[in-house]
Amino acid sequence: MRTPLYQLHREQNAKFVEFAGWTMPVHYGSQLQEHLAVRTRAGCFDVSHMAVIDIPEQSGLELLQYAVCSDVTKLTTGQGQYTLLLNGKGGIIDDLIIYRLKGGFRLVVNAGTTQKDLDWLAALERERSLSGAVKHRHDLCILAVQGPLAIQHVASALGLPELTNIGRFSFLDHEDAFVARTGYTGEDGVEVLC
Repeated sequence: MRTPLYQLHREQNAKFVEFAGWTMPVHYGSQLQEHLAVRTRAGCFDVSHMAVIDIPEQSGLELLQYAVCSDVTKLTTGQGQYTLLLNGKGGIIDDLIIYRLKGGFRLVVNAGTTQKDLDWLAALERERSLSGAVKHRHDLCILAVQGPLAIQHVASALGLPELTNIGRFSFLDHEDAFVARTGYTGEDGVEVLC
């Protein structure tokens, strides 16, 4: 599979690898320069291979309170939470982020465990007669912009000055984009779902 930005990556001479069934750009030349750019300024990563799952609020509360190791009732609209998806014996299936939306929840799960996650959530839906609650979003692209200047750059590019005022694990809905103060590089930044 290819992300929506595959052609752009090719035009930028990306070096590709296969990961969890996806053709993913891994670097564009000097990995050292790319690393330093993220640590000193900002870098942009296509993480569209990760899966986005939306669940309506009522069924989501029941489903997620059983499925994850954290208390999702503590999340208020506009907040996110790092947590673990657990199997029926308390073993770990995946690590993920849950966001509390107006009227529901959004999960961002790992590419390598997407099918296992979806299968488990579907089994829990059936068990609790919540059929059709879990919606796998195939229509979203995910960009991670990470580094000390990431917030400033994204706020400027999107015309979203209020981004500089929200805390980590918070998000804003902006036009057709969902902009979350989350990331995985160890630097500050955002993930943009659009």
